[in-house]
Amino acid sequence: MKLVGRVFYGLLVAMLAFNIYGLSLFQMEYEAVDKYGSLAIEENDPSFFRNMFDYYEQEDLLHVLETKDSESDIAFQLYLFKGVSNKMDFVRVQLDSLEGFDYDKGFEISVLLEGQTEWKNYKFVAHDKFYYLNLALNNLLNEKEPSGFIDWIDFKINAIYTDEVDGKKVELEKLIYDFDQPMVLTKAQMDVADKLYTPIDPEAETPEYPTLESLLLVKSVKRNFFNEFSYILWRNMAIYAVGVVMLTYFVFFRKKLSMSKKIKNPVVFKENINIKVIDSVKEVDETKDKQK
Repeated sequence: MKLVGRVFYGLLVAMLAFNIYGLSLFQMEYEAVDKYGSLAIEENDPSFFRNMFDYYEQEDLLHVLETKDSESDIAFQLYLFKGVSNKMDFVRVQLDSLEGFDYDKGFEISVLLEGQTEWKNYKFVAHDKFYYLNLALNNLLNEKEPSGFIDWIDFKINAIYTDEVDGKKVELEKLIYDFDQPMVLTKAQMDVADKLYTPIDPEAETPEYPTLESLLLVKSVKRNFFNEFSYILWRNMAIYAVGVVMLTYFVFFRKKLSMSKKIKNPVVFKENINIKVIDSVKEVDETKDKQK
């Protein structure tokens, strides 16, 4: 039974280590995007965000610059562009250059697809100077025909905030942008990754694939941020290792040490009353023998 418990404990430690490793990598990526993304916005250079994908389209699907005026007390920049990563299609939706906002719950995009009446909602990832969402177009597949895309008709963006209503804090939303064109993307425009990785002639002996130019794609230039932010990984793993050592000591070794100390302590037995009786009887017998 002890062996089973130790095996289970070892598996649990390994599983938690794997999860902490994955979370550390996510935190490293978040810090890198926050630092260099903010720098890219300051320099008005969106190439950093495009190079987050394996391939991307140079032209924006949409670029909106909203400035403050007599009709609006907020300002922002919104743009959408397409990218391909891990053989999947994405659209990056980004908000930056924000002014006049006081919305503590961030932003949300609502997407409407062809033939649907219900909007699909997705939360933006929040950073210091920008908000973004890498929307996987595979999430927009036809529910009736999972292997096929359907046209992306419309979307709108809401700012989410909390306010007090009737003495209670509730979550509210305010529309800041409503797409006003006929269509965001057709089903053919959404299915680029499949074309990129599918041979032109599947039966050819030497497979030939479409060129990046024919698909309007550009190969990204990857930057390695591991060395700069590796301290996050080592810090988290070190804290976890110390925690495991302390827990192992208290669970296994401390208990054994306390048990061994108890055994070493002298054990005092109470005098058995039967021994007293036996000794008394023995003394009487010895006295009788002397009298004889």
